[in-house]
Amino acid sequence: MITETSYLLEKALGVPSQLRFISALKAGYIEIADITKQHLSRIQILMNKYEDLPMNLADASLVILAEELSHG
Repeated sequence: MITETSYLLEKALGVPSQLRFISALKAGYIEIADITKQHLSRIQILMNKYEDLPMNLADASLVILAEELSHG
């Protein structure tokens, strides 16, 4: 995810945006959340339940993150 974010930043805004992103990571302003095996089961449930929307991995991951952080 860090690599993809960096790529998209560079593509849209240039190398300076990548460097600011890396600096923010180093400074602890951005926290990287891990997806566990338990999360994968929940992600499958969510993707199946909302496939008509559709819900993809990225969408389901945000739901998992909100659930983990206890934010609606």
